Amino acid sequence: MSERKVVSRLKEMGYSPTRRLASMAAQMKDVISLAGGDPDFDTPAHIKEAAIRALQQGYTHYTPTRGFIELRKAISDYYSKYGLKADPNTEIMVTPGSQQALSVVMESLLNPGDEVLVPDPSYFVYGPQIRFLDGRPVPYRLDERRGYHIDIDHLKAHVTPRTKLLLICNPNNPTGTVFTKEELQEVASVAIKHDLLVVADEIYNEFIWGGRNHSAIATIAGMRERTVVIQSFSKTFAMTGWRLGYIIAPSALMDQMEKLQGNSALCPNASVQMAGIAALTGPWKPIAEMASEYERRIDYMAKRLSEHPGVSCPKSEGTFYVFPKIPALSREFSDRLLKEEKVTVVAGVDFGDEGEGHIRIPVTKPIEVLEKAAQKIGALASRIR
Repeated sequence: MSERKVVSRLKEMGYSPTRRLASMAAQMKDVISLAGGDPDFDTPAHIKEAAIRALQQGYTHYTPTRGFIELRKAISDYYSKYGLKADPNTEIMVTPGSQQALSVVMESLLNPGDEVLVPDPSYFVYGPQIRFLDGRPVPYRLDERRGYHIDIDHLKAHVTPRTKLLLICNPNNPTGTVFTKEELQEVASVAIKHDLLVVADEIYNEFIWGGRNHSAIATIAGMRERTVVIQSFSKTFAMTGWRLGYIIAPSALMDQMEKLQGNSALCPNASVQMAGIAALTGPWKPIAEMASEYERRIDYMAKRLSEHPGVSCPKSEGTFYVFPKIPALSREFSDRLLKEEKVTVVAGVDFGDEGEGHIRIPVTKPIEVLEKAAQKIGALASRIR
């Protein structure tokens, strides 16, 4: 009876692929879980200590809806290293995690029937959030032949009079692609020509390999007033369970988004915000150490997986994922890998049609665990071939 009262568009929303895998794995023992993107490192000690001090000092009450000004100033200082100058008073809002940030942005900007250009493949949460608001996600291709860089002609071909937003994830989850300044300039030209807003998910910006650098699309000429940045403390600082993120947006948009957050989440957690200040102001040595270890693991897995017949795994350019090609349909491979080898990975097709034939592997386990997983992936691949 009660289920019939639920809005139809919510009933049409599926559970995330990671939940599906977790439900299957719960019936088994000794499963190697490589489905979610949760760092295996602990939150650095100085960040935890800042939260403890905050609780002891009475940071247990409501905060401003946009978050403490001290944290917003720290965010502004941090992003200035990318050349993006954001006013902490008018252009930054702290949120309870980056998915809350994404939700606030989408709910603030989408009317029914609006279209959103979404990279394919990309994070599997984008589509459900857009569809829930009666918007339409329109995939634009990341070209596998070029390391999943943007197929700009495909992007241009999918702009219509109903297109309102262009979403970009840089570095990209799941492919690990880091988009170049030149690529971003091409994307910017499309946004400017068609008067689109760009939503830039940049939560992996501290994990970039091979001498590359992060480029913030908001710094390109003409993009400052048409870009909304979504960020998170979860990946950079191993703070997934703390639920802390933020939005950088033009002040007129931020005024509207603040109303939505104030009438939903109300405000972010007080003591967690104090921990966020400590995270951004340093020391940054623990983050550098985490990044170095992730790159070591990526190098290892790219080489190790590629030794198996039927599997090819280039080194990702950023993030803490590898996205190897496997000799089967990806969901079939993922399900068999769990049932036959007790390893969970997300199928590439769950990130979009262009991800078919791949699986996503987060290197968020020690090398010895990744080695066992690589052996099991190779064993299944050899049986399929």
